Amino acid sequence: MPTSEELRELLEIVASLDHERKGVSLSDIATRSGWSLDKTLEILKDCVELGFIEQHNSLFRVTQKGANEILAHRAEYLHDHLLHRGRGRLLRLLERLRIGTKEEVTQHLSTRHGLDKETTNALHQSLLEYKGQVEEVVPLTDLKCGEVGEVAFVVAGRGLLARLAAMGIVPKVKVTVLRTAPLHGPIEVALRGVSIILGYGVASKIYVRRSSNA
Repeated sequence: MPTSEELRELLEIVASLDHERKGVSLSDIATRSGWSLDKTLEILKDCVELGFIEQHNSLFRVTQKGANEILAHRAEYLHDHLLHRGRGRLLRLLERLRIGTKEEVTQHLSTRHGLDKETTNALHQSLLEYKGQVEEVVPLTDLKCGEVGEVAFVVAGRGLLARLAAMGIVPKVKVTVLRTAPLHGPIEVALRGVSIILGYGVASKIYVRRSSNA
């Protein structure tokens, strides 16, 4: 019986491969996951039964229910492993004990991280549109000098989002880290031929996927 982690991983893989929503083959999914064809097919069948995946002839694609599951997973991963660097589950448990009810991750992003409804909705859209596995994403501050990252999404309020967009820091743009300062000092990055200096706090709100070239 596949684990919940395997089901989510398969959903992420199908979504990341199916850029044009035409479906993905069993062999392509198995190649990306590293699983055998038999194991991949077993997990796919479970996803189909749960309504997360639909099959058309020999191709598979994510359903709306599956897309909702991916969004929930990405929002949870963003919160637990990126915003709180692995401490998110503990923090949400403590919060649940304090207020006596479970707070949804999306609501938590709004009430505890200062994101209004419009900004939270925009973040959700970025999470849905991200063409990759969320586990590949790291804060820009994790990159070393010379490393390149493709912007996946930004977790910030409306004002900062607008300022970063004006600088050209938007999803799918590649940035190269030129220089970092010690003790959480400013970070200098280059994008589209322009050098920009970002404060550490601002850079930590920008999430990227490492890339091999600029």
